[in-house]
Amino acid sequence: MSSAWYPDEAHGTISIVGASDSTLRRVLIACWRIIGLSVMVIMVVAAVSLYGFKHEAQDRRAHIADLRVDIAEEREKIALAEAEWTTLNDPARIQALAEQFLELEPMAPDQTIAMSEVPMRPQPEGPASISELIETHLLPRLSE
Repeated sequence: MSSAWYPDEAHGTISIVGASDSTLRRVLIACWRIIGLSVMVIMVVAAVSLYGFKHEAQDRRAHIADLRVDIAEEREKIALAEAEWTTLNDPARIQALAEQFLELEPMAPDQTIAMSEVPMRPQPEGPASISELIETHLLPRLSE
C-alpha cells in the first residue's frame, strides 16, 4: 500500500495515509535533523565569512594608518623644504653672499647705452646656398 500526504483540516496538520505514528515521528525527526543541519551549515558559513570580513577590515585599517603616517612624514618634509627655500632666497642673505664672493661695484650712469648702440652679431662665414655647401663639403668627401 502506497502512502500519500494529505492535509488534516480538523487538526491543522498533515497526515500520511497508511502511515503509523512511529513512521510519522521518524519522518518528522528526519525533517528536523535536515533543518537543524542546514541551519548549522549556514551559521558556520556566516561565521567564516564574518571572520574573513573582520580580518580584511583590520588589514585595511592598518594600511590606512600607515598611509596617514607616510602623509604626515611627507608634510613635514614639505614644511622643511619650504623653510629652507625661504631661508636660501632671503634677499639680505643673497646680498651678503654677493658682497662676499662677487666683488661687484655699483653701476655708474655712463655704463648704460641704447639698444641701437649695441653692435650686431657678425654673420658666420660660410656657403651662400645649400648647393654651394654640397659642392664644397659633401661632393669632395664622396669622391674619395
